[in-house]
Amino acid sequence: MGYRISNTKLEQLITEYKGFVTRICKAAGISRQAFYARLERHPNLQKKLDEARDEVIDFAESKLLELINEKHYPSIRFYLETQAKDKGYVIKQEIENKHTIDSIVEVPEMTAHEPTIEEIREETTEH
Repeated sequence: MGYRISNTKLEQLITEYKGFVTRICKAAGISRQAFYARLERHPNLQKKLDEARDEVIDFAESKLLELINEKHYPSIRFYLETQAKDKGYVIKQEIENKHTIDSIVEVPEMTAHEPTIEEIREETTEH
């Protein structure tokens, strides 16, 4: 059986590695599957992971806000396109079709010739 890690140690690793599962698992010496199974059995670990991820999101948002304050256009645009959709800031793609179909293939009506009984008799008597 592999190395057993305590929930307390896992909580410390979650905090240390800011919720990045690959790094947590590597430091703990467990697989991602084992880590996620542990989260299912111990809701406090899942809560700790959620908190760590929220901290990273808060940090990233603060850096985005700094860039917006510095009038960094790509950051302003990103923010508006993701947070102000209800005000009309959405990415739209317009597709214009200027092609028409000029050639139309007409299929002639097909009729089959069904010989009459007399024609069949004539063919058999000729042979």
